[in-house]
Amino acid sequence: MKRLNGREAKALFVLSVIVSVGFLFPFSRRVVGAETSQAIGENSLPLDVYIVSLPDVGNYRATNHSMVVEGALEAAKTDSFCVFLDFGIIVHVNVSITVHIVSDWEAYRMLIEWGNNAIAINTHDEYLPIPSDYTKEEWVDKIAGFMLNRWGTWTHLGGYPLYRVWYQNGTKEEWGEQGFQKLTRHIGRENTTCYPPSEWQPEEPNVATYLADFLIGWYLYDYPLSTFAQANAGYPIKNDDFRENFRSIIYGLGSHSTGAIIYFSPNRTTFNYGAYVHSSAWRFFNAGGQVFTELNDLAMGFVSTVAAIWVDVGDATFQIYSTSTDSPRGRIKVAQSTGRTLGLERAEELLQKAIDAFNMHNYKMAVACAKQAQVAAENATQPNPLPQIIAGTTLVAVIIGVGAYYKIHNKKKNHMKL
Repeated sequence: MKRLNGREAKALFVLSVIVSVGFLFPFSRRVVGAETSQAIGENSLPLDVYIVSLPDVGNYRATNHSMVVEGALEAAKTDSFCVFLDFGIIVHVNVSITVHIVSDWEAYRMLIEWGNNAIAINTHDEYLPIPSDYTKEEWVDKIAGFMLNRWGTWTHLGGYPLYRVWYQNGTKEEWGEQGFQKLTRHIGRENTTCYPPSEWQPEEPNVATYLADFLIGWYLYDYPLSTFAQANAGYPIKNDDFRENFRSIIYGLGSHSTGAIIYFSPNRTTFNYGAYVHSSAWRFFNAGGQVFTELNDLAMGFVSTVAAIWVDVGDATFQIYSTSTDSPRGRIKVAQSTGRTLGLERAEELLQKAIDAFNMHNYKMAVACAKQAQVAAENATQPNPLPQIIAGTTLVAVIIGVGAYYKIHNKKKNHMKL
């Protein structure tokens, strides 16, 4: 790993090829892309993670900024994780992650203005760093463009998102709920807030906000993520505020999610697509409610970065290769089995485009194409039998007419002979 100082930094994690295995049942062993019995790609899947850590910017929730960064770095050290494709079937996805520490303002500005297919982790929790020559509103517009137009993932961790700003000149300002609302307006979500329900308390340690099962299997040092099975309520999003944009819970209970993954897209049919990772907890507990105070800041960086990595590579793997009824392939199979073949060719073309994008390591483009394939499969219809009926009826009428003509004509010829 090499720190960024206005220049791109590179770190190599050279890993092995992707394999897939059966989970729970021996006969489930399979290779991803079962149609061709080939693994995805010849090498590990590359991914860029940018950890924003500006030395003159602090934290509001975290007590030790370096530990937040350390947690993010530990997550990015992974070389393999599993993706659940369907009941009893998982695949182990091998990844090659290049980590960039964004340690100066110019590198930070360039990341958001020009970054492409990248993950940005804001390790300053409630503080949003604002570069010189930008207002807070203009910079949020740039972050939205990073997600909407260049396949970016923006990751918030700890507290209320975009609630406070920290300008490059050292000035700090409380923005309040307007910061997050400014961001979500870009995807047509007005007046979004992140306040817990009345029965929750933001810092209450015993709120049952349980970790999503797709993140189980990751380790922070020797601690499995189940060590952080619960978190404080934090500042959750309301799931219904995002409807079809809502991808997955990270920590959640009922109608609210302390942590969640959101598709940052105006609608389901656009190819413009990014991801917003919301991780508002700053205290973490095991399933029995025991807190590990010394791990809180590490967990903040770790859990949010794990979710960001998963939503890029893991989500694309699921969307393309799962055959569950919730997946594009599953919806295509349902359409085929029910005779809804009209429009299904378009769904299959889009799924192939998704596979091609994945093989080119454009994971979000792959997800966008896969989701469009799913929509096309859902909208497929049974062929209208009326034209065939009319054609068949017309053919029968013609045959009958021709037969009648020849019969009458033959009768006339026989009559003339007499």
